[in-house]
Amino acid sequence: MSNGINAFFRDSLGASLANNRWSWGGVDDERRRVFLRVWRDELRRVGDGDAIQVLRKAQTKGRQGWNERRKHIELMRSGYQAFGVICDRDDPDAGVIRAFEAKSLVRLADVFETDDFVFARVIGHVAVIDLPGKSPGQADLAADLLEVIQAPIGETTRAALVAARLGQGRYRRELLKRWNDACAVTGCTVQAALRASHCKPWRESNNEERLDPNNGLPLVATLDALFDAGLIAFDGHGEMHVSATLAVADRGMLGLPMALRQRPKPAQAAYLAHHYERVFVS
Repeated sequence: MSNGINAFFRDSLGASLANNRWSWGGVDDERRRVFLRVWRDELRRVGDGDAIQVLRKAQTKGRQGWNERRKHIELMRSGYQAFGVICDRDDPDAGVIRAFEAKSLVRLADVFETDDFVFARVIGHVAVIDLPGKSPGQADLAADLLEVIQAPIGETTRAALVAARLGQGRYRRELLKRWNDACAVTGCTVQAALRASHCKPWRESNNEERLDPNNGLPLVATLDALFDAGLIAFDGHGEMHVSATLAVADRGMLGLPMALRQRPKPAQAAYLAHHYERVFVS
């Protein structure tokens, strides 16, 4: 089972374990996320909610996994989003994983300590496929392009879809035209710095939506990365919402929040609403 969970962290969560043998979790620094292996039998009812043990203070102190978990907890306290991968075992005193939840994660927050343990409150559940702000990597890009290449569609549509997936072609031109060849937020006109973002993620869109310029924004690369990761979003008035997981200092350095330079029209506002509801990390 260890090989299975190692691949799960790497391929499904984008947070490879530092060591396949002793790591207790993985970190995705790009999206400021930490994923912890947690035991189902260490879930507790605390007050009017649930909490799960994330560290036993003394019993395993000094082990590499223990030291790594301490660092993961500090990342949570610094503002990283945290998720738990629920694992099952046959013996509560053993650390051998018998099975784990591969379709859903528990969302964790509010780390607190007792004399012997460190707990994190369980504030919800999220399906892995719907992980907020999950942005496609190179493997997903290749899979999306392969899907388009193999689809039973006309060559003109196929070429347009490939270009749109790469943020190029007519899709990009139409986006830029709507925003006077500049970033929809900053007004930057350096074309090499601009990305053609999709509001409704590619995997959730049909071919018509993938080519619809209402389903996009031209953004400078930094804002594109934040938008794609769900760390910023825009409402129907064009106002920017910033994820609580972004530290105040980082917001200041990035000049956030900023608004769109023009109010979205109804068709684009609908796509932005989808992004806010499905992608944005509140």
